[in-house]
Amino acid sequence: MNTTNKALLNKFLESKQDLQPATKRNYMNTYERLINILLPIKSKKSLLTITQKAVLDKIDALMIDDGTTPATFNSKIDYLKLYKYLLEYNKKPITKIEKTINQYIKINNDNKAKTNENLINESQMTFDKLNDLLDILTGQNYLLYFILLNFNTRNQDLIIENTNKKKIINEVLKDKINKNIIFKSKNEYIYIRNDYKTKSQYGVKKHVINDPKFIEIIEDFPINEPLFKNRTGQGYKTNQISNLIKAVGNKYIKNSNLSQQLIYKIVNNHYETNNDHKKILEIAANRGHSLDVQKSNYSSI
Repeated sequence: MNTTNKALLNKFLESKQDLQPATKRNYMNTYERLINILLPIKSKKSLLTITQKAVLDKIDALMIDDGTTPATFNSKIDYLKLYKYLLEYNKKPITKIEKTINQYIKINNDNKAKTNENLINESQMTFDKLNDLLDILTGQNYLLYFILLNFNTRNQDLIIENTNKKKIINEVLKDKINKNIIFKSKNEYIYIRNDYKTKSQYGVKKHVINDPKFIEIIEDFPINEPLFKNRTGQGYKTNQISNLIKAVGNKYIKNSNLSQQLIYKIVNNHYETNNDHKKILEIAANRGHSLDVQKSNYSSI
């Protein structure tokens, strides 16, 4: 990527002081891929000098897997949304881009429910089976799936420090530092999420855990260290924790290939099928998104 295009993104990111670090990283990765799609590797051209028609044509025709599979509408939407933000920041017209984004969103939403239903069916996992897993699981695997099922978290939310340091606890609770922590309070544990995708919109989230099995397990865990660790004893990073989620699921149901997102879809499907509006509202609040987002991205009916 040339210096002109690097500066273009950096100026935009600097203007967005409220962006979470994970969101910034996502923008940077998406932008790098977008530049590689639109420009030759050694090109000195600015992204803004490419005509919008040329950008739309390339994104619409985008293929993956060595040119054998059309790119998903989700990826096309991500590319065009970031492109739109950059145009808007540089006071360029965005009408054509917005129109195409809305067309892709409509197509995506029309197909989403069936896609989600297929993903759930292919996993061979149900809400009841997920809860049965909690009877079988032990150690950090139990803690992981308990949190996923009860608090509807994303990968980022699972990067948690098990702490007893009052200064850290107070700073997290007062929103002075972005960190996810869990700590003991009398006979229960408090899980605080202050580093998650939509925190800037939905604020710090607090969950009380009084599950006897959870407490019995975590009592034996070291203090002031990451809650979830890999085989070498290092804390998982956001882009690694998905490997643990998948491995645990596959151990009990071969090729279930569970992810935090798929688990959430299974949970959402259960409450939608049972028409449990109260629980649908609860899991949307836990996740940190609106009911519109829930319906358009996670519904399977």
